[in-house]
Amino acid sequence: MMASTGLSPAMIHTFIFMYFLLHTPANISSLIELLLRSKRRWVLSTIELVEEDPGPFPKFATQMFNDKTALFKSHQFRLSGTGVTEEPVDVFSIDDEDGVVYVHKPIDRETYPFFHIMFDIIDKETGALVDKTLTFDVAITDINDNAPYFEHPVMKASVKENMPEVKMYKVVVEARDHGIPALSSTAVVNLHIMDSNTHQPVFKDKTYNTHMMEMEYNKEILRVAVTDADTPNTPAWRAVYSIVKGNEEGNYKIETDPKTNEGILTVIKTTLTNVQIAVENEEPLFVCSSGGAVSPGKTLTVPPQTVNVTVKVIDVNDPPVFDNKVTNVYGKEEQEVGKVLYKPKVTDVDSDVEKIRYELVEDPAGWFTIDPKTGEVTTVKKMDRESPYVNKDNIYTILIQAIDNGEPPATATGTILVHLGDINDNTPYVVEKKLVIAEGLYSCHRPLTKSINTHGHFSQSQHNLLTWKNTKNTNMSGVEAGLVSLKSLPYGNYTVPLVIQDQQGMVVNDTVEVMVCDCGGGDKLVTLWLCVPLPVLLLFLLLCECGGKTFTHLPLNLQDEGNQTLINYNEEGGGSACKVCGGVCMWVTRASVCSYVCVCVQ
Repeated sequence: MMASTGLSPAMIHTFIFMYFLLHTPANISSLIELLLRSKRRWVLSTIELVEEDPGPFPKFATQMFNDKTALFKSHQFRLSGTGVTEEPVDVFSIDDEDGVVYVHKPIDRETYPFFHIMFDIIDKETGALVDKTLTFDVAITDINDNAPYFEHPVMKASVKENMPEVKMYKVVVEARDHGIPALSSTAVVNLHIMDSNTHQPVFKDKTYNTHMMEMEYNKEILRVAVTDADTPNTPAWRAVYSIVKGNEEGNYKIETDPKTNEGILTVIKTTLTNVQIAVENEEPLFVCSSGGAVSPGKTLTVPPQTVNVTVKVIDVNDPPVFDNKVTNVYGKEEQEVGKVLYKPKVTDVDSDVEKIRYELVEDPAGWFTIDPKTGEVTTVKKMDRESPYVNKDNIYTILIQAIDNGEPPATATGTILVHLGDINDNTPYVVEKKLVIAEGLYSCHRPLTKSINTHGHFSQSQHNLLTWKNTKNTNMSGVEAGLVSLKSLPYGNYTVPLVIQDQQGMVVNDTVEVMVCDCGGGDKLVTLWLCVPLPVLLLFLLLCECGGKTFTHLPLNLQDEGNQTLINYNEEGGGSACKVCGGVCMWVTRASVCSYVCVCVQ
């Protein structure tokens, strides 16, 4: 049989015809020979391999032939591809002289369904390929080596009961395939017969009694139990409780204990004492009539089981109540002991107020005592505003307690805030007792007196020597006054007697040492003011507020006895007319002293 050359018979006949037209008869035979030699040179018998072939191995698979082997003195067959040089290797091999192909191991078709193999023939002398490579796909024949299997060898299923005697069926199921040979496997199905709700839950007791304390909230007060013949821990057995009567205001709630199937009654608020509880199952009741099951839609209606519960509320002792839990009282430090600062007002709904006793719970300074019958708080020590137990707002805190005679006794706590007022327990005093006044000037020195009591107000002394008044806009505490020399004095030291009296009547006698001297700076001060422009001086004259009065000039050579007094520099209203000093007071820094100087303008 002529091998295929890729040319149809019509084309071959056409070539022959053209050859006869173009060539001589002598060459026709060579053309026919050329066409006849174009048949296939590889000869391959069928390769049939069955998966999981048990052998023995190596086992003959097929044999290769090539018609060009006769043209060479020596040749060699070569095999490559999957199963030979590619994974899985060492499955196939070939005898390089006679072309016999062998199989060396069983083949799993599920892993390798086919093999792609390439055949070559080589001239041993030159190492060249004698013919083109032959590619061949070897298919593996499947055998029935896998039986069908169940994903779950043991299965469970449930169906509704129609016979209460049988609880479970065990069913064996087989699966078989159509292979040769046929394979099969089995599985076990445990068929549980589900219990329907054929039994109504029944309360174990006909009535229940319980008690609770007054004012108790969100507390369990009772557990009710039921019996049910259905299978435990199924919807047909699990109970659902409800309050059908006596809970119109939401005083109680009832829940199911998932472990015991009991009903737990809890009080929310205590105003009603009688309730009625009903019980059903999660699954609707399935009732049989005349020995047969009721058809769907015709289930008999059975009312749920109910039980009455009586709740006894036990009275508890209510605590006394202060009319004011926090009370503010006012007192003065260092006041005499024995003063009653506070008497409480207390009510008690279930106890006799006359039998309430009182205790002092907190009094860190030990200033007070309390009457156990009336609750009156009385001082036993003088109070001190500077005590460490008094806060920055001058408040001292004490706690008292009211205790009734109930069982057990109940208590209430009241807070008393004692506001302490200051008293005049600090005398005023002179801060600086030595002053310097430059001769030739009617000088005003900086403040002379100062009290450590920053809350007191000073008034004019009884001798009319000093005028005191609170000074505003100053960084100094207390009050201030200034000393003015009304006449020119000889150089020397002077002692000025002072009488200081505050508004609370505390009087102090004191003295100030004054030195009158040139101090080396008098002329400079006058020169300083002569350099001030006239408009500025006029402005200072207005500030002096002397009311247009004529200033009296005091000669500098006046040497009679000095007459001293104090003039208040910070008078808020209009003062008396200036008779001596018609100028402006200001701070001046000199070489020897820094003073508050009043420069007079004539």
